[in-house]
Amino acid sequence: DGEPIVDWQGRSSALSLDDAIRLPSSDVFAISVWDTSYEIRSLTLTMLGGQAENIHGGALPTVENAIPAGEPTYLSGLAGTREGVRAIPEESSVVVAGVQSPHGILLPPEQGQTARIQYHLDHSYEWLAGGTGVNDTSNGPRSDLTFRIIGDGRELWASRPGKTLRKVQFFRTYIGDVKELELVVECAGSADEADAVWVEPALYGKVSASDVVAAGETPSVRDQPKNQQVTNEPTGQQKEKGVGTTFFGIPIE
Repeated sequence: DGEPIVDWQGRSSALSLDDAIRLPSSDVFAISVWDTSYEIRSLTLTMLGGQAENIHGGALPTVENAIPAGEPTYLSGLAGTREGVRAIPEESSVVVAGVQSPHGILLPPEQGQTARIQYHLDHSYEWLAGGTGVNDTSNGPRSDLTFRIIGDGRELWASRPGKTLRKVQFFRTYIGDVKELELVVECAGSADEADAVWVEPALYGKVSASDVVAAGETPSVRDQPKNQQVTNEPTGQQKEKGVGTTFFGIPIE
């Protein structure tokens, strides 16, 4: 509410990380919290001296407006174990805002249950990226849905609770060397019309800070059309937040 929470000064060499937290590069600065989720609406970096230099040579990437570079491993192509998931017709497909997600995952919860799909990862990955939302087959969930990503029993990411149609919440989370990965959907009440979906969830290998693809550029992502990338064309209030407008051609909530 406009009041300082942290006011720290010192040498960067005095900062360190817990062993459970690793960054993709040793030369970046990070803000983190413990045992909770959070959302940054805006962030301003003020130079106390000298002159700032844009080392990326273009638009600076942001967490919500960036996807990892490299070839993706789509979760839909891996064997997973489902629990608490409502029966799904074989011909069902993931479509949000009229855009089909060929590698999407339907995960509608049964009444009174939490839907989850569990994967055992045989290879080391560092990033998981994609989107969450409600399938176009739904007329509108009766209750709020919360999507969670769990790695080796620890929550890595959680969506904002909601039931918005025709939009997605974008995620890009560092998973390190997680071996047991879970996608979870929780329903706050009635599961009627709770056609929860994960849009193009994909794993990526190790990348350096310079390999992160800024929004609006063309990453080397297999089978993903150029006009369906995370874009960085903010307008109005979205421009103030620094949040892009679409992921895979679907509006971001």
